[in-house]
Amino acid sequence: MDTDSVLEGYDLNYLTTGDTIQVRQCRSCRIGFTLPTLSPSALPRLYPSSYHAWTVQGGVPGRFKGHLATIFNLASGNSPYCELFFPSVLSIARYGVPGRVLEVGCGTGELLSAFQRSGWEACGIEPNLGAARLARERGLTVDNASLETIDLPMSRFNAIILHHALEHLSEVDRAVSKLAAALRPGGRLYVGVPDFDSKWMDFFGSSWSLLDLPRHRFHFDRDSLKGVVESHNLTTVEVTGMVSIDSVLESLLNLRTRRLLSLGADHATLDNLPRARSFAKQILGPLLTAIFARPLRLLSSRSATSLALIAERQSG
Repeated sequence: MDTDSVLEGYDLNYLTTGDTIQVRQCRSCRIGFTLPTLSPSALPRLYPSSYHAWTVQGGVPGRFKGHLATIFNLASGNSPYCELFFPSVLSIARYGVPGRVLEVGCGTGELLSAFQRSGWEACGIEPNLGAARLARERGLTVDNASLETIDLPMSRFNAIILHHALEHLSEVDRAVSKLAAALRPGGRLYVGVPDFDSKWMDFFGSSWSLLDLPRHRFHFDRDSLKGVVESHNLTTVEVTGMVSIDSVLESLLNLRTRRLLSLGADHATLDNLPRARSFAKQILGPLLTAIFARPLRLLSSRSATSLALIAERQSG
């Protein structure tokens, strides 16, 4: 396989390792991949207990955050994200009437709960034991397993969701093949991934937060994402760019982190960064996204921070 070196970086999001991490890109398929390749046994240490998909905020603050997220995403025009995360505004023409939905990497089950309340038969796969337990406490059917190891029934699901999960998997082609087979004819696959062709990555380089090295094993632009999906009896319905300002704010924090590390900062100084990251991700970022997402998308297609692809399984 002919490849080009794209960048070298570090784990600036969670500081789980000080090792140098490399991203290379295949010249033919345009998929980027992270080196060194890690064994399944080495991956858990790269996901700290504070990993964002494994935490849940309940009670009044959690409900308030959910209402704000609905408002902010409607205002930003990130429609695929809105419609999937808030099924009350699901388009029947786009996703079909409620049926069986599977989410790969469902975390604590926030999304699946919303689907279940809207009449879907919801189940999930989550490799983290704590997150899977929290999802089950919501009354969801969730397997504590990885997509690589679990057996899926053939032609079972009306919809399958991978929202920022595909890039974490160790074998992308095999995973998509497995999921395509698990879809019913006419069923739809939703894939959300960071946009590897984003101008924000050009600007921030290895400090771009959505690289999330070394947890993201693969990196996709529009063409490479469509390519891997369409090679498995799936037809792309649409690919939409989404803009999330919180990832930009986190990238600014990563620049700060990189500078502090270069100056030999102690742990007490670095301990303040997660609080700033949480404020950027949960409050300031969504607010700025609501204001600036639409004009940024109009300005340039490469202003997207993430891609949302919807594909349909063909008959036969």
